[in-house]
Amino acid sequence: MSIAQRILEAIEDMGVTQYQVCADTGLDESVISRIIRGETKKPRQKTIELIAKYLHVNPDWLITGEGDKQPEEKPVDFILEMLMSQQRTIESLSETIKNLTAKN
Repeated sequence: MSIAQRILEAIEDMGVTQYQVCADTGLDESVISRIIRGETKKPRQKTIELIAKYLHVNPDWLITGEGDKQPEEKPVDFILEMLMSQQRTIESLSETIKNLTAKN
């Protein structure tokens, strides 16, 4: 399984979209798209760490497919991260709605 397949699996497991991953992590959409299309063979460590943290997977597993898929983390930390992620998504969508409303 490639890094692209592992990212897609983790995205599916989380029930989010590539867009949500990018919006919530601050990554440019093209970054994940290039990884998934196989255009980026060795993503930057910081990129992997952001994606892994957001998708709640072990960065080593994401890169190599070896080791535990899930990182050792306290459930409270995971819940807090998810809440913060959802808050960022809400704020982003609110801003988009505000901008679209202002144009009309």
